[in-house]
Amino acid sequence: VSKVGAVFQFDVKDAGTWTVDLKNGPGSVGTGPAEKADCTIAVAKDDFVGLMTGKLDGQQLFMAGKLKVSGNMMLATKLNHLQ
Repeated sequence: VSKVGAVFQFDVKDAGTWTVDLKNGPGSVGTGPAEKADCTIAVAKDDFVGLMTGKLDGQQLFMAGKLKVSGNMMLATKLNHLQ
């Protein structure tokens, strides 16, 4: 939590919306949209799994148009802490 300091909302196509709070308390993960996301990521389900398992690179997905970021884009670079 201290390394990231942000609330992420993941809009995963065909899998729903997830919130990862790495800003408050010990952190948390839940379903549904964040009350106030610092960074929102929209991605397909298979690409999300690849990203979280380290098999796919977030920058490459972004450059290919397969990952869309809104809010504070610099926070997306901290996603490697979630692997």
